[in-house]
Amino acid sequence: MGKGASKNKLKDELQCKDWKFIEAQDPNKLKYLDKWITTYNYDGRLNSQKLVNVHDVIIRSTKRDPKKLEKEGYEDVDYCLKVAKRREEGVKKRKEEEKEKE
Repeated sequence: MGKGASKNKLKDELQCKDWKFIEAQDPNKLKYLDKWITTYNYDGRLNSQKLVNVHDVIIRSTKRDPKKLEKEGYEDVDYCLKVAKRREEGVKKRKEEEKEKE
């Protein structure tokens, strides 16, 4: 009975701490992270493939109903997906630049 302050937070138990990158940019974008972990088996990584899977499952399960999409955190998944893609593109560019220097 209370506000659940004594409950274990799922995101603290994750092995990968990529979600902290999003939290530093906008803490409100992680409002539904615990729900994604339990419902969609999301592991907290900023990996575009895993986020695309969560994205697609949300769309299928809500049947594109705007109210349900909002409850599942669709906009937040979309934001995380964009950040993950930008991050992966940056890694690719760095690898290409390193190869050119050699």
